[in-house]
Amino acid sequence: MRRLSLLAFGLLGCSGLEGAVRDRMAADTGCSADDVHVSRLPASAYRAVGCGRTATYVCTLPDGVIACSRESGPEAVVQVPPDR
Repeated sequence: MRRLSLLAFGLLGCSGLEGAVRDRMAADTGCSADDVHVSRLPASAYRAVGCGRTATYVCTLPDGVIACSRESGPEAVVQVPPDR
């Protein structure tokens, strides 16, 4: 079963997992999924940024179903002004 889950995880590719992260961030923040941008991090982790907030999610495939849990955030995005 573990081998099957790993195979399914690989076949989904980033787009399926990124979509799950995007939907989860939208649900957590009330932000439109269209306004959420997702980038891949190491170890099945993803960073989601949208509507001035950021959060980190880790995705797994228990029993062949995508499950993304929030590891941090959502927190306000802090922009540091450039040095002059």
